[in-house]
Amino acid sequence: MGEDNLVVIRNEGGLASQIAFWALGHEFTQLGFNVKFDNSWFKSHGLDINGRFARNLDFPKAFPDLELPEASRLQSFVLRKLNNVREGNLDDIATPVYLGGFYDGGSYDRWNLVQKYQSYLFEKFAPGEEYFTERDIEILEKIERDENACGVHVRRGDLANDHRDYGKSVGQEYFLQAVEKMRSLNENTCFYFFSDEPDWIKANIANRLGPDVPHVVVDDNGSDRGFMDLYLMSRCRSFISSQGAFAKYARILGDPTRLIIEPSSRALFDEKDKNVIVLPV
Repeated sequence: MGEDNLVVIRNEGGLASQIAFWALGHEFTQLGFNVKFDNSWFKSHGLDINGRFARNLDFPKAFPDLELPEASRLQSFVLRKLNNVREGNLDDIATPVYLGGFYDGGSYDRWNLVQKYQSYLFEKFAPGEEYFTERDIEILEKIERDENACGVHVRRGDLANDHRDYGKSVGQEYFLQAVEKMRSLNENTCFYFFSDEPDWIKANIANRLGPDVPHVVVDDNGSDRGFMDLYLMSRCRSFISSQGAFAKYARILGDPTRLIIEPSSRALFDEKDKNVIVLPV
């Protein structure tokens, strides 16, 4: 292939994972490597763990000015066979190489890299006008007027049950407790709920909030338009996260100093941060 410094990164999963893989690639690019991405997973699979909700290649829609240079099928095929690194310390890799793992530790921890490049990602997070529906614009304007807007991400689907990598699942009691905690800090908080399963929110959370708790269930964007939900949520003034990463990335892509409540099953922010609250689950 004639590219001794080639690094091919397997790209897969939801938008948060795609952002993290971009950050990994950007780090290698800054170190002088020729980085390309294998995006074939989105064509061959493109679904969540349960095979229910779409996981499309949404990174180019969310970040139109950032590139994901694609590896050829030959490059991906050959490197998968010859030098496929799935685990371990990436400091010790020899190029050309195919990176086919998730790498959440060591020098190339993807979450740390996302935080490292936060300001750049914030600057480039700009879905095109063509993706905004009338409802999106209505919700966006409401959030931007609302100084008390709290974005709540309810991850159901493949994380509705305990997961080896994501920890203990969180249900309605966690979200109700988090809402109560947020209201104890600001009783005027208005909650904007985002989820692949808005009907579950309406049946299990919204109907238990009571008339004195202002809230909106954002239900017009399906899993195929999650990048728009992420953009809307990132404009909120505070966040409640599930064990999934969506609300955490909304904070990163909005204002990383804003208040966030996370479950102890998967808390990613520094608990020493006065604007991070971890609730036990």
